[in-house]
Amino acid sequence: MPKNKNAYLRYRIIDQCLRNRFKYFNREALAERVSDRLGFNVSIYTIDKDLKALQDEFNAPIKYDNYYNRYYYSKPFTFEGFELNDEEKDALNVSIRMLDILKNTKYAELFMSTIHKLTAEAREFENDKLIDFEQSDIIPGVDLFDRLYEAIINKEALIITYCVYGKENKDHIISPYLIKEFRNRFYLVARKHDDSNNEELIYCFGMDRIKNILISNEKFKYTKEFNSKEYFKHSIGITRKLFENPIEVIMKFSN
Repeated sequence: MPKNKNAYLRYRIIDQCLRNRFKYFNREALAERVSDRLGFNVSIYTIDKDLKALQDEFNAPIKYDNYYNRYYYSKPFTFEGFELNDEEKDALNVSIRMLDILKNTKYAELFMSTIHKLTAEAREFENDKLIDFEQSDIIPGVDLFDRLYEAIINKEALIITYCVYGKENKDHIISPYLIKEFRNRFYLVARKHDDSNNEELIYCFGMDRIKNILISNEKFKYTKEFNSKEYFKHSIGITRKLFENPIEVIMKFSN
């Protein structure tokens, strides 16, 4: 494997291009494709060096076709390294589309190089949109994701200023438990503090309606019966009570 990670990623992308049976790639097309995948400009000079390195270091059978103005493999070859099968590539493409939901958050940005690598590994063809998730470019409330996620990890009680439609803003002291995405909106599932110390005060706050966040002096409050993996297991929608049992629903339709 090349010492330079960017070189390795370029080799993988070039390898994918040369094995693409549906499009021809010359030097300019390779530079454009690699630049697009990595998110920064890669020169034709760099592509020339990469092609030579693939031939010299990895014995890639790269030939140039003057008639079609393209590079190609003269015999079956795959750049050494881990190789994904078709099913894994399909699953990875779905995962990458799902990661787009959090593309503007700090946690997604920390792994952008990995995401670029996965993108290069998974996509053999053009970036055609084969899966259309029901989401806009910016989901309301995603700007608060980093702050609330850290509060959940660090078990911090918070003071949030919350705006209910048609009412004045109100401050709540909460212990945040879970971030939930539902129908293109983010929600914060949290226990609201009050004098009664009632463990059942679990609420879902629309993150786009949270106007301000401060750290509270109160201690984080745990709810023994709350399980983030099970809380919405039997739910349709975003609202439920802590000790509410699922019910059987029989549905009848006309022809």
